[in-house]
Amino acid sequence: MSIADLLTPTQAAHLLGIDTSTLRRYARQYGEHLSEQANQKRRHYTAVDISTLRQAQTLLRSHNPKDVVGLLAVVDPSAEPPAIVESQLPALAGELERARELLNDMAVRIGDIESEREIDRTTIDAQATELAELRADHERLRKWIETPFWQRMFRPPPE
Repeated sequence: MSIADLLTPTQAAHLLGIDTSTLRRYARQYGEHLSEQANQKRRHYTAVDISTLRQAQTLLRSHNPKDVVGLLAVVDPSAEPPAIVESQLPALAGELERARELLNDMAVRIGDIESEREIDRTTIDAQATELAELRADHERLRKWIETPFWQRMFRPPPE
């Protein structure tokens, strides 16, 4: 096996969806089930190591870490995952249908948000126009106030 076939800890952690510190902890806990390269000072991981660590992640969802060490001993990391049992197909079809419904609901919600955004954009544009008019009025009043009082005395403020 060449170094090109091995993964760095960062690459392995990325594949597993975990931090490198978590990968380091897994390597210490489950090192007896990993390759020689994964147990060296400068760790590198093989595809079988990644498979073993994925199995450990799955087992950790329902077992404590000490039990996982023993369970990994009976798991063959190079074995193919079990085929879907015929009895699971209706449940999977139901899950797919629920996922489709969720996607449709999200699409409707996105449409609602887009229409609300358009209404907000119209309101913002109207407020921007009003603000520009108020600024112009403010500027006219500021200039009127800055004129000497004797010049303002018989003139009304600008409208």
